[in-house]
Amino acid sequence: LEKTTPYTFILCAKTRIGCGETSINRLLTMEKRDRPAAPYPPTIIESSINSTSLILTWRKDSDFNYAPIRYTLIEYEEEYITLWKSYDLINKPDGQITKLLIRNLRPNTKYRFRLASQNDMGISDYSRATNYVRTKESVPLFQPTIDYISTNQPCQIDIYLKDFDSIDNNNNNNTRLKVLMKSISNEQIFQKSYHSINENYSIHLNNLCKDSNMNDTHVLYVCLSNTIGDGPLSFAYYFHIQSPAPTHISINLLNVSVLSSTEILIQWNINQILPSTSYRIRWIAANETNKEKSLITSYNESNIILDNLMPFTIYKIMINIFNINGDGPIREADLVQTHEDGMNI
Repeated sequence: LEKTTPYTFILCAKTRIGCGETSINRLLTMEKRDRPAAPYPPTIIESSINSTSLILTWRKDSDFNYAPIRYTLIEYEEEYITLWKSYDLINKPDGQITKLLIRNLRPNTKYRFRLASQNDMGISDYSRATNYVRTKESVPLFQPTIDYISTNQPCQIDIYLKDFDSIDNNNNNNTRLKVLMKSISNEQIFQKSYHSINENYSIHLNNLCKDSNMNDTHVLYVCLSNTIGDGPLSFAYYFHIQSPAPTHISINLLNVSVLSSTEILIQWNINQILPSTSYRIRWIAANETNKEKSLITSYNESNIILDNLMPFTIYKIMINIFNINGDGPIREADLVQTHEDGMNI
């Protein structure tokens, strides 16, 4: 029989005597056993588009002229990548399905889609492709890693991150590095700052002495941030900020007392105690102006006795605070004279 030629069939029961009553006429045709024609292009539901998924719908073709449609095949293509890729070949939509949630897309990326139908005889040509649609931006997913922090300079630090080859939304200039820092001795709010991503993956922070407690340990985190929100924080990094030269800190009280012919007591006071500093005490005899002597005491000292001095000698005594980055202002005491030999207070 011809595939597309209609035929009329009449049935009757036949015996030796003859045929019985005939059946009603049946007009039948042979089923067209070809692969399907290309389906209509799919449609993207605009309201369904988010950062990693969207909903694709399509029209179900009539299979009157074909063997029933078993599956719908979906392909997608990213902008600037001229390669069509199959979407989930293992779980192909059944031929009766006309809507599917497309998952695992990349944020802030343009995609287009096309369909093909499959029946028992084969796979159709692909439909026309949709227009490109862009998925929405998402928060960054990458977690930065702090390699090390340099604290060589006073009141400033340099943060160095381990290299990362790719960043979520790397085609979006809104992605930046966010730094959160605070002293661990109090519950103050984190100091926040934002920085562009440079080729060295480094961040420079300065003027830290103004808002930070120099005596305390600080904790710092880094994350990627964009207009949607913040990505995961790096692991915590603990460090100390190096103090500047104490040029603004001076001795506000200085007393000297002669104890004997060879000893002088020096007492001083300072408004702010800085653990990273020391005191430098210098003295010189009036008759030995080229033989200045000095000693250093720790930051928690507030008095000291100078001994082995020369009897009945006038001394000039000076004191200042200092650290590894420089000296503070010098405070001079009034001239004092040791007692004569054998004379004590």
